[in-house]
Amino acid sequence: MRFNRTAAVTVGLAVVLLGATGTATGTTRGPAAGPGITIVPAPADPWEAQFVPGATNVVPPTAPPATDIGKQPVQSLAALFYACPGFSGLDAQNPLANLYRDQFTWAPYAPTTVGNGGGNINWAANPYKNASWYMWFHSLRWLGQGIIAAGKGDLTALARVDTIAYDWYRDNPYSWKSNVGAWESTMHRTNVLICLRQAVLSGLQVTTLPAHYEWIDTALLSRARFLTNYWSGAWNHGTDESIALFGVGVTLNRSDYRNLAVQRLAAGITTSIDAQGSTNEQSSGYASFNYSLWGRAITVLQNGGVDPGTTMATRRALLGKWLALATNSLGKLPQIGDTELQATYPWPGTPMEYAGSLGTRGTVPPWRVGVYTAGYVFGRTGWGSDPARGFTGESAYSIRFGPARAYHGHSDHMSITYSARGRDIIINGGYAAYSAGVWRTWTVSPSAHSVLTTPMSTDVNPATKLTSYSVNTNSEAYAFSDAPRERHHPRPLGPRAERPGPDRDLGQGLREDGAGVPDVVAPAVGPARDRVLPDHRGSGSAG
Repeated sequence: MRFNRTAAVTVGLAVVLLGATGTATGTTRGPAAGPGITIVPAPADPWEAQFVPGATNVVPPTAPPATDIGKQPVQSLAALFYACPGFSGLDAQNPLANLYRDQFTWAPYAPTTVGNGGGNINWAANPYKNASWYMWFHSLRWLGQGIIAAGKGDLTALARVDTIAYDWYRDNPYSWKSNVGAWESTMHRTNVLICLRQAVLSGLQVTTLPAHYEWIDTALLSRARFLTNYWSGAWNHGTDESIALFGVGVTLNRSDYRNLAVQRLAAGITTSIDAQGSTNEQSSGYASFNYSLWGRAITVLQNGGVDPGTTMATRRALLGKWLALATNSLGKLPQIGDTELQATYPWPGTPMEYAGSLGTRGTVPPWRVGVYTAGYVFGRTGWGSDPARGFTGESAYSIRFGPARAYHGHSDHMSITYSARGRDIIINGGYAAYSAGVWRTWTVSPSAHSVLTTPMSTDVNPATKLTSYSVNTNSEAYAFSDAPRERHHPRPLGPRAERPGPDRDLGQGLREDGAGVPDVVAPAVGPARDRVLPDHRGSGSAG
């Protein structure tokens, strides 16, 4: 899961979602004066396509819906607005000059000519056979720089982006349900069309669409129809869809679309984030994205004249606590589920501000351990309040258990991660793209995690007879023996019979006596916090 992250987008998002007071709720903003369209950057979207061919994209809500969202009636007031949410960073990769050549870029691939040079695009193109490339191609977010220029009065840019967007509309009539890349990108394309509509009004300095551009409203109605009929449910995809549907309702003054979007957000929030603050996506990276996404939902509702109530803000705050507790002693999120290596964002006014800034800003969180019934245990020896240790000198761990693998989760039950003394000690295998074939199969398996397994375990790679334990120690790989009643001694590339081993320097003053593994669940008091288990025995079972 690669997220597109830029400093400008992140800082802008923090200001928009948190407001001037630094609170973790949304804020209402009016359209800006001056030339151009108002862009309020949305959270940086997951960079990889989130669908698996042949699999369902729907996550049904399972918890009772929130009852406090939209209590105030949706009103048709002139002050209502839906800001253009930006272009997910694709605008940076696709300069205006390339649009005139019908070139599309999605990194890491080179610019690709996808049309005849006049805006007639081959929408079946997928030269790299990559689902994510294809999805972002159909999103139209690569038109961003042209739309921004058009909003400032550049009529040449307006003509080009209008031609390309209309070409998609003409070549892909409703319904595009059988085209999974076009299907998944519907919410993105809806937002782009809203941005384009705003650019037409701003660039031409008019208040109603000229006849030449009326197709945009027709296209928005067909997108709203699709979003109405094919809601993805209670996960990040469904939340994004509901926000886009609400945007159509605000843009075209359709209370039915606004009300349906409110209803779906109310149904989604209580399943997406449970009463303890865990997301249902089984991924720390997607937990971070959901924190941003629900902040945007609050802001969008407020700007659209709808009272967001308190449930969304409350659940989001609990998720913020979850993310702070999950943060390891390096300021990073453990790679649980589909998560690339990423730092915790230091959202001002939240526990994440302290965790994400390595203790340089904010208030010390009052908790050191969190146990979540969704299947997570997070703990740490402290938050670095002792100057002798500092933030990175502490130890932190995560443990996985709970419900079966789902959505963005991995087969990682019983796995742990552990960081101490300024370095990773035990890690998971990380994340590969959904289309990564054998690597995707491996990254979701127990073999890619710090999981004790046996040859009889159903999820064990049959080619791997040793148990699997991902340990980052002096750049060596370690495996534990699955032999019964044998003491587990880490050793490069294989097991070792029961006998004492020499001390080894693990760096940063941490030593191992050869008789076990770091005791990640020892009481966090005194010098015992970094001791190893003196006699860590196992029976060879998966427990």
